[in-house]
Order: sequence, then structure tokens, then C-alpha cells
Amino acid sequence: MGFSREGMMINSSCMDGWVTPAGHGKIKQYYVEGITPSKIIPDKGELPLTTVPPLIYLQGLAGVVLGIHVNNKLQPDIPGHQGIGILILVLGILQVLVFFVRPDKDSKYRNCWNDYHSWMGRTALFFGALNIVLGMHYAGAGQGWKLSYGFFLASTMLACIILETLLRQ
Repeated sequence: MGFSREGMMINSSCMDGWVTPAGHGKIKQYYVEGITPSKIIPDKGELPLTTVPPLIYLQGLAGVVLGIHVNNKLQPDIPGHQGIGILILVLGILQVLVFFVRPDKDSKYRNCWNDYHSWMGRTALFFGALNIVLGMHYAGAGQGWKLSYGFFLASTMLACIILETLLRQ
């Protein structure tokens, strides 16, 4: 966390994120009352940290609604694309439901839950990327779209590989 020389962060909320040695991501919110460490109040502030996961689920819901709308309007015959979309929807629902049966941090089943959650998420992301490629193919996307998505996908994959490598060290 940093401070400006002019003290412009006084009376503001901020957050700090890090990865624990066990590989778990953490986010903590702070309220900055002043420029000394004693004036940085942990677990206070006005940042809506709890709104991030619901936004992700809303994106998934928007994708489903859009897919149904396009399917009803165009009546395409693309069973592979639709099937993968349904698979992604089911994986997303399972990700939400499994949250309610998450074991305590000290439970002997927590590692199994973490592995399940991680791999189902990775699987959903893989099939999501594959479905976008299929959709672009069926829609006859131009070269610019394909190059842009290829660059985005390659950059994302490189970042994931680097982060996974750092996580395991």
C-alpha cells in the first residue's frame, strides 16, 4: 500500500491483496485516517468487497440470457456450441452450490474442496474460451476479431501459467 506525498489518501478507503504461502488469495480493507501506521484502520472502509462474486455470476447469467435470445431469434443449428454453453452453465451452478458445503479451513476435506473448486473453475474457463472460438467460427468473424481474441487468450494463458508457477514455488 502506498501514500501520496501530499497526503491525498487521508479519509479514504483502500484495500490490499496478497497470496498466502498456502496459495490462498486474501483481500483486506483499510480506512486511512492519516499518514502514520497507527492511523491505518484495518477492516474498516466503504469499499463493497462483497459485490465482486455476485457481479461474476451476473455476467454468467447475462451470457445465458443472451444465448437463449440469439438462439430463439436466429434458430441456428449449432449443437456443439449450445451443448458447451449448457455445460458451462451447469459448471457455474455447481461452483455456486459447492460454496454452501465448503468445509472449515482446518477440516481434512478442505484440500479436496479446494481442488474441486479450482479444477471446475478451470474447466469452465477452458470450455468458455473454446465456445467463444466456436461461436466466432460459426458467425464468420473477420480476421481482426480472430487475431484480437487470440492475443487476449494467449495473454491470459501466459498470465495463468506464470501465476500457477509462482503459486507452486
